Amino acid sequence: MDFKQFAEGPTRPKQVISLGFYRTGSHSLKAALTILGYRDVFHSSAMAKDVAKWVGMDKAADDKISYLPSYTGRTWSRDDLNRYFGPCEALTDVTPLAEPLLREFPEACVILVHSDFDS
Repeated sequence: MDFKQFAEGPTRPKQVISLGFYRTGSHSLKAALTILGYRDVFHSSAMAKDVAKWVGMDKAADDKISYLPSYTGRTWSRDDLNRYFGPCEALTDVTPLAEPLLREFPEACVILVHSDFDS
């Protein structure tokens, strides 16, 4: 796959994967994970400054969402995920990649944030 790596540096183990939806405190969770010592915590807000970093998420949508005209049905491997997330030890805002992340990193702790949309 051809996309820009989210962060520069050596590939590190993926220790935490947060699969909550966007706008459910993921930025605060990123801050908390950073305070706890996880390095290069992934959050989509960092991609706003560099559109090329969105290509990975765009490819994830093309590979996963069957009703898109650009659908490929391709499965992301551990190598693909490590190339994209590189040194990130914790990941938030990664719901589009939930299935391959859970399959390829079964050793990671998973955080699932649920928010009552009516509150």
